[in-house]
Amino acid sequence: MVISRTQPQSPLSGKQQSLLAPTRTKSQTEPHPFPKSPVISYMNPTLYPRRRPLDHSTPWGVEYPEFFITLCCASKGRNQLCWDGVGQRILNLIRKYQLSRRWHCSIALLMPDHLHAIVQIPQKLPIVEVIRCFKQTCAKQASIAWQRDFFDHRLRGPASSQQKYRYIEMNPVRAGFITHPNDWPWRINFNDHGEEIEPSS
Repeated sequence: MVISRTQPQSPLSGKQQSLLAPTRTKSQTEPHPFPKSPVISYMNPTLYPRRRPLDHSTPWGVEYPEFFITLCCASKGRNQLCWDGVGQRILNLIRKYQLSRRWHCSIALLMPDHLHAIVQIPQKLPIVEVIRCFKQTCAKQASIAWQRDFFDHRLRGPASSQQKYRYIEMNPVRAGFITHPNDWPWRINFNDHGEEIEPSS
């Protein structure tokens, strides 16, 4: 069933929402659902070498490659994506990319400090450029600071796609935010025709 784009109220209970929105103090101005890790002001390049840029090229002859992608926030351990306003802007941008056929997305899901999605991108549109533009627009519209680059895994068949789909929708369950994957409000699903649909049971 095709659904409207009106965002329903969050189905999360008060306890579940508290995991995403802990209380603030005078010295704490930004929310974080996880313990803060110590800030390292200096990284020894010998012990911590700069990571090589990832190879996102698609093999020749693959016309409509499907990818499992992960975009991470620059600052880990803080809720930066799952907020009213911020999360909606990101989901709306995913819808916009879907309508403009920059990609075909089957599922996209926001976690507090990262985003997972399964997208199919026409070969004429390099995945690096598509994701770069997406991240830049998110940074501009929602003030999100992303990590440099992104992670992708090319899916090679229906079995691989179904496995990653299940992995994505179970993320908030594994994190303890919800007990059923369909209760997570920060996700979006599309059918094979590109129409937005309710998550399957």
